[in-house]
Amino acid sequence: MVAKVIDKAGVSERQQFWLEHWQRCQTTSGTIKSYAEAQGLSLAAMYWWRRELIDRGMLEGSSRRVRFRKLVVLPGSTPTPFRILFPNGAVVEWMDGRLEQVETLLRLVASLP
Repeated sequence: MVAKVIDKAGVSERQQFWLEHWQRCQTTSGTIKSYAEAQGLSLAAMYWWRRELIDRGMLEGSSRRVRFRKLVVLPGSTPTPFRILFPNGAVVEWMDGRLEQVETLLRLVASLP
């Protein structure tokens, strides 16, 4: 894993904290577990933040994040049930062909922790 060059303007203090730890961890010769113990960090938190930083494109690795694809509902079509499971665990379900307010709702749910 290699840290990517990122724009620091869009990075929170917490993200920066963990990114710096991962950068330092990668330069040590020991294990991730020994690094976490030496720094007084939770091993589970180290792994969680590695996944988060990869998903945000801040560390090299295979992202599990699925990008949105444009949904097109044809006029006059039969209402179709929709179900979206977000990475934060939230689920949005609806059965309506009108999409005027769906984008706003989905963005709100996606922003939840």
